Amino acid sequence: MPAGNIYALAALECDELGVRRAAYLHPKLVVRRKKSKLNGAKHKKNFVPHQINILFVIAHPDDECMFFGPSLLNAGYNKANCRVSLLCLSEGNFYGEGDRRRKELFQSCEVFGIHWKDVKIVDHCDLQDNPAAFWDVNLVAKEILKVVKNKKINQIITFDCFGASGHKNHISVYRGARHLVVGHHLPKGMRVSSLETVSLFRHYITFLDLPFSLMSAALRGSRVILSSPMEVWTAQRAMKAHWSQFVWFRVLNILFSRYLVVNTLRPINKNSPT
Repeated sequence: MPAGNIYALAALECDELGVRRAAYLHPKLVVRRKKSKLNGAKHKKNFVPHQINILFVIAHPDDECMFFGPSLLNAGYNKANCRVSLLCLSEGNFYGEGDRRRKELFQSCEVFGIHWKDVKIVDHCDLQDNPAAFWDVNLVAKEILKVVKNKKINQIITFDCFGASGHKNHISVYRGARHLVVGHHLPKGMRVSSLETVSLFRHYITFLDLPFSLMSAALRGSRVILSSPMEVWTAQRAMKAHWSQFVWFRVLNILFSRYLVVNTLRPINKNSPT
């Protein structure tokens, strides 16, 4: 056996012709087997883990790393049974830089390990980047549902009713997702979660926010997702792909934002605020 390719002899099986064969499995793989009867003989069958298809829904390029870094890395970075898709509902063309921001988003997603085919950027005349405008709820819901059906999504993660930063486009994304949940337009059993918005003080205290996040999770039933130092560095690298957006408050985000360190997620249901 060549050095470096250390495999364990996991099972010796007999097929119908009576030929013994060896199955070699990597020691890190966990394989469950179930017994079935075929022609009076017991056969072992590999159990394939359920594929998790998670969709992150954002409003603008750079939302993914400014707010959802821990969730993105926890969801799909180098996880074999999890596929991450990203839906961005605008090109972020408020200052006329839509084409450049589109390219930056693909570069950022590459850092996160998201394949470019799993990234969809919408360019619709009624879904333009504008901090003073709410988007049409039905239109947002329609765009989300397209990707859900096309990618066979079974989990969605997006903003909450405060939009992380109070941006009206962010809030519109949440309202569109909630509309799908309340109207029972999504496949049965789908989990839809929202990123909890924190106060401005908590926003800029990095890892010091962890005790507050844990307390909030205990009281509200939120799910806490924490990044390691290496994962924080990965999210910061992804943010650096968005060079067109490097204004002072985004530099603060790279250095001090708790959203790069910890996310708290809550389920969206009929009782969630509008």
